[in-house]
Amino acid sequence: MGEKLYLVRFVQRHAEFRLAEFEALCKLFDIKYKAHTEYTDLSPFWIVSFRSEDDIRKILSRSFLIKCVLEHYACSEQSLDHLAELVNDIPQDVFEVYRNDTFKFVIDTFATSMSGKEKIDTIEKFAYLPFDGDIDLKNPKNTFHVIIDNRHTIEKEPRAFYFGRWIGDGNREFIDIYNVKKRKYIGTTTMDAELSLIMSNMALVKKGSLVYDPFVGTVTSSCFGSYSFGSDIDGRQIRGKDGSMFNDSHLIEKSLKSNIAQYKLQNRVLGTVVCDITQHPFRPDGFRFDAIITDPPYGVRAGAKKIMMKEGGFFKNTEDGKSFYPATIPYELPDVIYDLLNFSSVYLEIGGRLVYWLPVIDDEEENDLKEPPNHPCFDMISKCPQIFGGWRRILVTMEKKCDPESIDSNIKKDHLVEPFRNRFFTKMKLNSEA
Repeated sequence: MGEKLYLVRFVQRHAEFRLAEFEALCKLFDIKYKAHTEYTDLSPFWIVSFRSEDDIRKILSRSFLIKCVLEHYACSEQSLDHLAELVNDIPQDVFEVYRNDTFKFVIDTFATSMSGKEKIDTIEKFAYLPFDGDIDLKNPKNTFHVIIDNRHTIEKEPRAFYFGRWIGDGNREFIDIYNVKKRKYIGTTTMDAELSLIMSNMALVKKGSLVYDPFVGTVTSSCFGSYSFGSDIDGRQIRGKDGSMFNDSHLIEKSLKSNIAQYKLQNRVLGTVVCDITQHPFRPDGFRFDAIITDPPYGVRAGAKKIMMKEGGFFKNTEDGKSFYPATIPYELPDVIYDLLNFSSVYLEIGGRLVYWLPVIDDEEENDLKEPPNHPCFDMISKCPQIFGGWRRILVTMEKKCDPESIDSNIKKDHLVEPFRNRFFTKMKLNSEA
């Protein structure tokens, strides 16, 4: 069977991430596709072809930025009447297989609206289709969509009309399941559930993957069957609040552990350790992660620290056996990124992905880390910006292509800049005074 055309309808959120997530899922499932219209962030509609419907269902099972996919039959840039003519010209055997099935029609409008009567009139334009089955509005075997795209136009007629058969919806319900507001514990830097899930897709997380977050959050990658492991120099981020809370006379623990139990992921989360990525318990001889996913602290909500080591110094056990907490120093963003890239070049599997956030201050002429740094061991896969007022952060996805020749042959600290926290609050102060 030859390839069929499909209409992908994306959600109207995180437009800059949509294509990157789509391509990541195609790689994850080893799916080939061909674009038949040019993709643009300005439109949620994109026509592509696949080898099979099964390929589409695999993508939909993991996509958080696709609203739905239709088998594409016709598109008109003129009018609904012209769309109906195009559908009428399609060989009837295309629809013959659905003749006796239950069905319904959906009139789907984008950036416009229609009255109930207008929707009925639209459906009547396709009354010639050879459907003898019962109309079932609740659980039809087939659903046919007429989509009216009225984006960015002041003309009386919308800019495009589509007709297709519904294949499936994206996995948006996962976003509600892992909604941060529903968690027992919310950390200082807890990531939005939708973005956290998208990060897992970008990292090609799958069942059996070993995933590491060096600045531990409540990462959701384990919900896809992966094994996750985390660390943080601040044990309070891991242990949570001292005072657990009482609810209906029951003691409720508020910690990362309580979130893991809430989602029944105890057998998937391997644990956490208190360390930083410059002083860690891992050894490079044979120990590798499949993915590293993280949101490095950059000082807006929480600042980073790292262990201060005296030159030539060693860790020592205290004589009385009591816990000893080494001194720490501020850990500025350029140093964090430098160490993160070099750590990942050693401890990621070849083909494994590093996914992290990089904040950028807008409108600065110099002394700013405008673009994610490259690394000789990595290919840059995508850079997806999330825009805020006066600044943005970039979701960086890199894929490891080779091991470093030596642990000391990594990138150098030649891009050090003023601490991001200082520049961020200076920018916000200037904006408020303007």
